[in-house]
Amino acid sequence: MDWFWFFYLILFVFWLRWTSHLIQVFFGESPAMSRLKRLLSVVQEAKERLESGQVLDSQLICEIEAIGTKESFLLFQTIQKVRSDGGALGPTLNRWIQLLNQCIENQLLGKAQARSAELQILSCGAIPFVVFCVFAEITPDFYFQFFEVLGGILGAEVMIVLAWVWTRKFSQKAALGGLSQSQSSDPILCLTAIETLVSFIKTGLPSDLAWCRSLALLSEVGPQTDLNWPSSSMPDLSSTHESSARQSLIGSKTRRFSGSSLEVLMKSLGHQISTAIHQNLASGLPVLDRIDAFSEGFLIQWRSEIERSLKALPHQLLLPLYCLVLPAVMGFLGVCFYLFGGIQDAGI
Repeated sequence: MDWFWFFYLILFVFWLRWTSHLIQVFFGESPAMSRLKRLLSVVQEAKERLESGQVLDSQLICEIEAIGTKESFLLFQTIQKVRSDGGALGPTLNRWIQLLNQCIENQLLGKAQARSAELQILSCGAIPFVVFCVFAEITPDFYFQFFEVLGGILGAEVMIVLAWVWTRKFSQKAALGGLSQSQSSDPILCLTAIETLVSFIKTGLPSDLAWCRSLALLSEVGPQTDLNWPSSSMPDLSSTHESSARQSLIGSKTRRFSGSSLEVLMKSLGHQISTAIHQNLASGLPVLDRIDAFSEGFLIQWRSEIERSLKALPHQLLLPLYCLVLPAVMGFLGVCFYLFGGIQDAGI
């Protein structure tokens, strides 16, 4: 029985380590989310100071830059530009607060449902222990089969952990709307770059120069090459083919770009804005309203892509469930029945 208590001590230590890890994974915030919320709190503090009549000191502005994210860098540069040109900071801060709140809401939506899917797989880890307790209750001498039971439990748990890792890969991608982990900040980066563009235009900077300056800032912090945003606000409309010209005007997503649906949306967003700026320069069409419409439309489509990916997640979970979890549980059941049969045959 000394081996039996030692066995349970090992399991207890393993359970403590695994539980602490689960608490960190499921209830802790990712560093990116923490920095995004910190940026939101600093912007809200700056807005409250302005509304209360206080002077917005440079220390608070430097605190925005000190957060160290791509979004905070763009906001810092935007505030510096607005202040140097004598523009109003209140509307800029209000737009950033609304944008950050919507981005955080979208990310929390995907993360909450992804956690639920991962917990379903992790809950299967209790099955081997329940099976062991049932057989031990039926046959108390089952405890003496220490190494066989330990090998069966560890083998089953390893396969279930592998299933959880596989599931986590699916759930993280679904929570991001089909994007990879390296692209997780790209949608927020696109939207903040657009807010920077709007702020530059409102300071009186011509729309094409504001676009070029925004892209210059974006190239310092973000994947401009991956987004394939045009560096010029003058799209090629001189094509002799009418269909090609129409495609250039409307920014066709399906023919120009490849990748996941959200990647296509991000890439086409820059081309739509570039076309709107060109039409503003050519014919005087208002550009700010169109940019706002593009930004709001992208936010809605981003949320729709996350919801669509999360709806498909249960079907994707069947793969690790049937390939790893089910063989692990059935294999451990086979080991238990084999050991139980051996005990009965030996007449112990």
